[in-house]
Amino acid sequence: MMVLVRYHNGAFARIPAGLLDNLIRSGEISHFRRSGGWVAVDRDPVRKRVTPLFSGREQRFGWRTNLD
Repeated sequence: MMVLVRYHNGAFARIPAGLLDNLIRSGEISHFRRSGGWVAVDRDPVRKRVTPLFSGREQRFGWRTNLD
C-alpha cells in the first residue's frame, strides 16, 4: 500500500506504508493522507510506537498460599 505524504518544502510523494513511521519519527514530513483526510504530524494523532512498560529481566513466580 502506498501513502501520500507532504514534505516540509511542500513537495508531495507516494511512499510505501512501511516507511511512514520512520518519516514521522525523523521529522521529514509535515502531513500524510489517511482515508479520512490529511493528518498534520505536529497537531493530529499519529501512530505511536508501543514500548513495554517493564524492560528489566523477566521473573515469574507462582502464587503461594498458606496451603502450599
